[in-house]
Amino acid sequence: MDISLLIGLSPAAWQQAEERVGRYTAAAVLATTAEKALRDPLLISSPGGYFRACVDRAMDGELALHKSLYGLAQAG
Repeated sequence: MDISLLIGLSPAAWQQAEERVGRYTAAAVLATTAEKALRDPLLISSPGGYFRACVDRAMDGELALHKSLYGLAQAG
């Protein structure tokens, strides 16, 4: 994914995320991370780290991705 390079995510980290949470969830987390980082660069100091933390939360069942996507859609 080219967007992964935009946020400084290595190909290995992307592959690991796909293996852990699946392609579609990883893509949704990536899109959310990139959009948040582009809208307010000061909000997320390390987009790659933010992405990995979201994947970890998804693995733990603690990621409310639908809320982030809804919030971004409303703010757009």
